[in-house]
Amino acid sequence: MPEAYPREIEIYETPDGFRPFSEWLESLRDIKARAKIRAR
Repeated sequence: MPEAYPREIEIYETPDGFRPFSEWLESLRDIKARAKIRAR
């Protein structure tokens, strides 16, 4: 099995400072789903 390497993720931000992914993630009511998404 190939070795896993850590990666750095960049969150998209619009020119006016809006972060659509972060807004969507924080709007999720399911805390377990939110945790699973963050873990990936």
